[in-house]
Amino acid sequence: MEKLGAMQTNCLMGVFPEASRAWLTVDNEFFLWNYEDGSDLAYYDGLQDAIVAVGFVQPRRDVFADEVHHLLCLATPLELAVLGVSYQSGQVHLLAEPLLRLPTDGQVVTCIEGSRSTGRLFAGTQSGCLLEVAYEERRVGWLSGQYTVQGRLINHSVSSLSRLVPSFISSLAAADDPICQVCVDDSRRLVYTRSQESTVFAYALSAEAGDTAARRVAALRGSDLAAHAARIAHMVDRSCLTDIVHLSPLTAQHSAMLYLMAVTGSGVRFYFDARLRLAHVRLGPMCPSLPRLADIRLATESRGTVLMLASRGEDRDTLYVLSPDPFPRRPQLQEACSVAWPPGRAWIMCCLPSPQLDYRDIGIDPQLHDGPLVGRPYPPVFLTQHVDPVRRFLLVSVHGLVLLELQTPLMRLAGFC
Repeated sequence: MEKLGAMQTNCLMGVFPEASRAWLTVDNEFFLWNYEDGSDLAYYDGLQDAIVAVGFVQPRRDVFADEVHHLLCLATPLELAVLGVSYQSGQVHLLAEPLLRLPTDGQVVTCIEGSRSTGRLFAGTQSGCLLEVAYEERRVGWLSGQYTVQGRLINHSVSSLSRLVPSFISSLAAADDPICQVCVDDSRRLVYTRSQESTVFAYALSAEAGDTAARRVAALRGSDLAAHAARIAHMVDRSCLTDIVHLSPLTAQHSAMLYLMAVTGSGVRFYFDARLRLAHVRLGPMCPSLPRLADIRLATESRGTVLMLASRGEDRDTLYVLSPDPFPRRPQLQEACSVAWPPGRAWIMCCLPSPQLDYRDIGIDPQLHDGPLVGRPYPPVFLTQHVDPVRRFLLVSVHGLVLLELQTPLMRLAGFC
């Protein structure tokens, strides 16, 4: 709190679920600690300018030294710095010198996201571009046996011809529609971006390890989406269909037909196919006893259960949990809805990772089925709840961290007994 009081320019907060760490930036200072017990504080202040975006990813194998387990990417208005993260005796250590320092040439980074399966790092910018921090090992000199890691920034939002134009000129000509979110679907090798004006882009990634190719395969403007959705949900005011505040990729383990879910500020959910064609519109609960969904700021999803966080004043939030788990395989789309009021105003809400479901735990032998079961959609939670790991969610605010556990249908039933 003392550091927050001395803030001059910028402050950010978030979590790295794969490392069980929470982080905080105050101007050019970065803090990292274990959110489970508040221990193991790491600190870095080697940058001159304020930090405006943070990313975290496990690097590709055989590129960096063995002691580098993760890459920490810190963006300032002028550059991207990639730091090595190592673990010794369960404690985190940030390497003093950055592994890479790349100038952004006028592109101000707004958000960073990494691919857990490939180690690729993507960044959205103020001008609406999707950048990638590409890194590779190269030989030092022709006759030398030594190698070094070199990095470069790739702009996946421009054509090959436009790369010949100086970056400061192209940034002046770019549309002013900042990217607010970048998300990666590793199961289908797709990257999605969401802009401030609710424009969504989809990029297909190469399947080859180390390849930095990314091809734009679909685009959807927020105005076009609202017009299409208004024809389906004609009873809903069009203003409720325009402002997209969150994207959640629906992995191959979640659905074979649906690829992406988008949530609007009014709690309306859009579901899309592989080409960003609108497949389904789902409205919020219509129960008179529940507060109406509005002013949604944050959202996340896990196997069909959606959590939404709505603003209720300057320092209060309302948490909505919408789950189809109690209604398996019903022809009607039914959901259970519950409401909670967490303390303070959350900055981040995320689903914590859990082990993948083993089909043998539910009596299915993969060897007795035609084709691999890996990548197929999971059965409903109602059928797997006795072997499923507990699904956990984390809320981060200046008041602390709130850890939520999602109840299974059986746990809900036990609560009524």
